[in-house]
Amino acid sequence: MKIKNLTTLGLGTAALLTLSACGLYSDAPPAQESQPTQEITQPPALVQEVPVQEPVTNEVTQPELSRFSMDFLDVPYTLEEHLNFLGWLISSYNEIAPTIWLNNSVLDMYAIVKEVSEPDRLWLVYSDGTVSEISLQDAIARGLDEERIDMYHQLGDGRGYFTPIDVNNLNNWEVLHPSFAPTEVFRLGVHEGFHVLEQSQKWANASRTVFDFETFEMLVSEEEFAEFLIRVNAEREEFLEETDARVARRLLMRDLRLAVVNRDNEDYTLTALATYRAFRENFPQQHLISTDQDRSEGTATYFDFVAALNILFPNEVQTREGLDEALAYWMTYIDYENRLTIGLVLEGYYIGSLATMLLNRYVESDVWQQTIMDDYNVTSLSLLYDHFSGRSLPNPSVATQDFIDETLNLIERRRATFR
Repeated sequence: MKIKNLTTLGLGTAALLTLSACGLYSDAPPAQESQPTQEITQPPALVQEVPVQEPVTNEVTQPELSRFSMDFLDVPYTLEEHLNFLGWLISSYNEIAPTIWLNNSVLDMYAIVKEVSEPDRLWLVYSDGTVSEISLQDAIARGLDEERIDMYHQLGDGRGYFTPIDVNNLNNWEVLHPSFAPTEVFRLGVHEGFHVLEQSQKWANASRTVFDFETFEMLVSEEEFAEFLIRVNAEREEFLEETDARVARRLLMRDLRLAVVNRDNEDYTLTALATYRAFRENFPQQHLISTDQDRSEGTATYFDFVAALNILFPNEVQTREGLDEALAYWMTYIDYENRLTIGLVLEGYYIGSLATMLLNRYVESDVWQQTIMDDYNVTSLSLLYDHFSGRSLPNPSVATQDFIDETLNLIERRRATFR
């Protein structure tokens, strides 16, 4: 099967992914050091030379599966190829969008694209996948913010999005397997659309309990509002100085991924839950602050990943079993814990999405999706933990010195990359 060009119009695109679209790398100053009202005790250091317990192992063997390989794909390289590829992804998504999430509101999406090497040209990727060059005036009429023309942003109705791209870098996204990277421009739009059209419009939101958005009045005292801002990590602080917590979260990320990969051995899931329990008990403040990001960014990342899989493998992932198999296959290649995914907020994208992949394995999608939409205090990981509440858990994973050293190196790389 080869993907054919859907239009002869346009000259390509693919995304210069900046997670700043989610506010991840905003220019806002770091949050002021504020003490939460609950008493937080300093957790014990995780520097222990204790191996992960049997029967789980940290080794991941490459799968023999081939039906989820992307070898069939004519990988786009030129601007025209990337634009046509994005058009195919968008039109395919719009056909199946209602099946991706319970009462999904991310419908009829489209995009406006600018390639950085041709700053005076814009392309509109319609919801049916066709592509045409448009004027700046037409783009502004569709909701383009001219003052933000160098950065990703949603268009006026939330269904469309604008993104600048660098076609030379579109296939080089570090967090993804190379053959999955060309989908990133599409996934970014779906991800942000999920925030705008699903989460902000329909989900239970903690902010509505402390602030009236119609009257712009606080509903709680100033002290309670300050506590709320800490709890939701309003400044999106990454807490890179909390090195023990970063080690604990990276351990959790690894264990969750191993659980996704090892579909036939539930011991991996139980070990991941034990590691989660240890993190929650040893780092109560970090756990509290991570809840909002793990819930919002984790489910949005799961949503955009599953959307891409439903387009690329439409017949294979129609059942929960097939989707679970596809996710297991891809998580053998995308070893998030060994990539630049360090920091409390950034970890939430991957801890949250991996936990959601596991949750969907054990709980009907309509059930867990409705629950997480209705309660802003729960995450996919807390729901998964509750699902196994009657089970005895093994000892949690504990970091070796090598693991700690690798984490510290990732922290320094993160600091150097995003100052």
